[in-house]
Amino acid sequence: MVMVDEIPFPAEIVTKGPLLLFGQGITDVEIHFLQIKYNAIGIYLEKDVIQHLERWKGKNAAELQEDEHFFAALVSAPVEKLFRIVAIKEIKGSQYAVQLQSAVRDRLASVDKYEAEEEEALEEITSFFQSKYFKKDSVVSLRFPATSKTAEITFAMGGKEEAKIEVENANVVQMMQEWYLGGPTAVSPSTVKNLSEKFEGKPDDVLNPKKKQLEKITPFDLLYSQRIVYNAIILAPPISITGTARDLAAANNVDKNYEAAGEDAEVSFLGFVIKHFVLFVISTYKIISLIYHHSSLFDMAAASCSPSSPGSDLKGESDGGELHVLAVDDSVVERMFLERMLKKSEYKVTTAENGTRALEYLGLLGGEEEGTLNKADLKVNLIITDYCMPGMTGYELMKKIKEISYLKEIPVVIMSSENNPTRIEKCLEDGAKEFMLKPIKQSDVKRLSCHVKSFKRPSPGRLLFAHFVAISSGHRHPLDPLSPSEISTIRSIIKSSSLLSPAPLGFHYVGLDEPDKHAVLSWKSDPSSHPLPPRRAFAILRSDGQTYELHIDLDNKSIASHRRRSGVSGHPMLNMDERNAVLALPFKYAPFVDSVKKRGVELRDVVCSTLTMGWFGEEQDQRLVKMQCFVTGETVNLYMRPIEGITMVVDMETVEIVEYEDRVVIAMPTAAGTEYRASRQLPPYGPRGKPVVVTQPVGKGFTFEGNVVRWANWNFHVGFDSRVGLVISVAGVGNGKDDIHRSVLYRGYLSEVYVPYMDPSEEWYFKTYFDIGEYGFASTSFSLKAGIDCPHNAEYMDGYYANGDGSPVLLRNAICIFERYAGDVSWRHTETLIPGRIITESSEEVSLVVRTVYTAGNYDYVLDWELKTSGSIKLSAGFTGVLEVRATDYNHVEEMIGEQHGTLLAPNTIGVFHDHFLTYHLDLDVDGPENSFVKANLRTVRAEGGTTPRKSYWTVVSETARTEADARIAHNEARPGRASFVNPG
Repeated sequence: MVMVDEIPFPAEIVTKGPLLLFGQGITDVEIHFLQIKYNAIGIYLEKDVIQHLERWKGKNAAELQEDEHFFAALVSAPVEKLFRIVAIKEIKGSQYAVQLQSAVRDRLASVDKYEAEEEEALEEITSFFQSKYFKKDSVVSLRFPATSKTAEITFAMGGKEEAKIEVENANVVQMMQEWYLGGPTAVSPSTVKNLSEKFEGKPDDVLNPKKKQLEKITPFDLLYSQRIVYNAIILAPPISITGTARDLAAANNVDKNYEAAGEDAEVSFLGFVIKHFVLFVISTYKIISLIYHHSSLFDMAAASCSPSSPGSDLKGESDGGELHVLAVDDSVVERMFLERMLKKSEYKVTTAENGTRALEYLGLLGGEEEGTLNKADLKVNLIITDYCMPGMTGYELMKKIKEISYLKEIPVVIMSSENNPTRIEKCLEDGAKEFMLKPIKQSDVKRLSCHVKSFKRPSPGRLLFAHFVAISSGHRHPLDPLSPSEISTIRSIIKSSSLLSPAPLGFHYVGLDEPDKHAVLSWKSDPSSHPLPPRRAFAILRSDGQTYELHIDLDNKSIASHRRRSGVSGHPMLNMDERNAVLALPFKYAPFVDSVKKRGVELRDVVCSTLTMGWFGEEQDQRLVKMQCFVTGETVNLYMRPIEGITMVVDMETVEIVEYEDRVVIAMPTAAGTEYRASRQLPPYGPRGKPVVVTQPVGKGFTFEGNVVRWANWNFHVGFDSRVGLVISVAGVGNGKDDIHRSVLYRGYLSEVYVPYMDPSEEWYFKTYFDIGEYGFASTSFSLKAGIDCPHNAEYMDGYYANGDGSPVLLRNAICIFERYAGDVSWRHTETLIPGRIITESSEEVSLVVRTVYTAGNYDYVLDWELKTSGSIKLSAGFTGVLEVRATDYNHVEEMIGEQHGTLLAPNTIGVFHDHFLTYHLDLDVDGPENSFVKANLRTVRAEGGTTPRKSYWTVVSETARTEADARIAHNEARPGRASFVNPG
């Protein structure tokens, strides 16, 4: 076994035939003069590769290392190759994919081989890695068969193959090999150097590696066996030991032919395995300090229970009073990772390998309805279980728990790697507190606190009942957003109600019905003596052509009030279901098909979008939208290629086109130069700086308690709403010396984004969008990604919203929170007036950022709430994305006649003038709820009376608003002023 940064690589791997380890090394990056290692690499080749490299025999390592022709011959050699990449540092699969994609793309572009086929192949690879997470010791294998110009990529974690993809594009396959075997330009110089040294005139060292003697295989070697067969020996029931011996020998490169040696060899090796298994157990304690941080498999072995004990595969519990979680998963790797995260959050943990073991531990012996406890002082505060398990699913386990009187109040959380909406809804409806998607993160574990329950200590013997109360540390916050189980409950209440028409229901908004502010503040001041405010929800629905507003009492599971709204008072925001339902209409509408053909465009290259219309005096009772279509094909930047001259109106209720006019044919802007995907960019590229990385050597400075965030001198609540997105509530700032926080903001969020375009023409006049009110935040948002939307030191929070059917939808990583340091100075002063001394003091500006990103058509909005230690909150909105343009027949500005309502950006392309107005809802409580709004204006004062040589000076004149009308401000840059909220007390 060859160790690369404590990662084991066997000297030989067998696929269709034996492959030998010809080179190994690492990939790393320099951060603040330190080399941070990311991956360990092993290059495996057929031994026949030597025959194709004869001309380089006798060359020294330095010469080979710089010889591009040598590595080109290595890549083209018709032998099987396998590159084994093992994660040293945890990274996202998307990060690895971006590196691979960029490297392969650049190599292809440099030899003019980057075409649409190559781009498609690279996008498939990127998509394959996008959802993966490289935990430590995760393995990516790139296998290149000798007989075809293809590649097989596999991803494995915990010794189990998770996914596989085949790459059939020969050009991409070649450049993937060159990325690792590209000589001076390869991704890992240490691997290239090591491989060159192996070929330095003595390749026989590789072909005939020194054999390990069986009696010298150490427990450490067993622990790192490439096939992880000892896992079966230690943790599983009895199996065929001879088969295991054969695998173990192959994994450790034992030169023994079992097929020829017969039964005696197997028996002999059986003795060896038994002997060294005993040695392994005895030596465990001695090697724990050496390998604990480098082998999750050791944790699995050390955590096992005695097979003979009633609680086999269950971790024992301590006698302390900490909260106790029972974690159930059939995967030993998943159990180990989950246990680590739970313990990191200071839970006591017991693990079970399946539902039967979990029920045994909970006291269900012999299937009794009121089972006998097998531990007199058993306390389980929460159960988290995998869904897919053999014998008994997590859902079935939960149902059994809910059927037992003394177990039914224990909160159950179900987790799964499959995002199956029907399954999720069923679990939540039948009693699961939450449904989490794997991989489970530390932030997910922290969120469990709101579900945890605390027992009164039961008496020994038969447990007849248990009384549960919510503990203070897991107390639900009255402003917490609706959980998925609550959304499912709301759906069930509404669908079972007789108040609404039996016609199909369309859910347009489901959110928290904000509780009374005074009740919230009273509870917050002393949760032990003030009850939680009533838990209510607010929903907007469409049924039988009518809009309904409902208030749902979640405590009593009933509809508290409802009313019907007419179209005169407005319409609800569009939901994704109805928007998607009308997208296919144009392609079945003969006049539109004819219009497309008339413009010389292929129908398969056309995509359409639903656009809200504003209101300009048309019929108010109808819910109408307009549709605009674009051309893709040669570019994904569809907004740069609009089909102009067509008006198409759709009735959202009848789902039909009710108005159509093809007014004029206008030239189509070219696709050239509009592509924005990095994979389609060709050299020369723009400037590229070196990586800049923020490190936090002692960890992050903020903590979570449910949805409450604590950082520096700040304490605030983070929520998520399907319409407005991020909500910051009850934010207070302290002096840093005690836990007393003075209020700053009760509730704040972005309430609307108004975007009117300034073109009054037939196809553009209606474009006056209310992005938040007409489309909603959640339906236009996507999961934030580390290194793209948020820095790598960010933590994430998920969001939930209801889809058009009312079912809960998970928006993973909807919000990110991170500490920002950009080299700014918070405060500084240098004093030189004191004789003989120069005094300089300063403090760096570190702030906490809470961020969301949403996409409204062509625009992407990056929205930040930045909290500073000075007590201020800075709101930032970054507008990015792509332009939405109007097609024109003009090619040059000199041709333009009259007002064009925009700028000619390129031939046939006008960027239309428009605005973005952002409206924030800010309920400020500056040091308390009684605040005044003060306008302070600068006024010039003439110096009179001869008391000063000055002719004039300025002063501040303040005016306190007494009505809302008084608070209106007319912005005038010529008359500077300031507006502020103050506490007059």
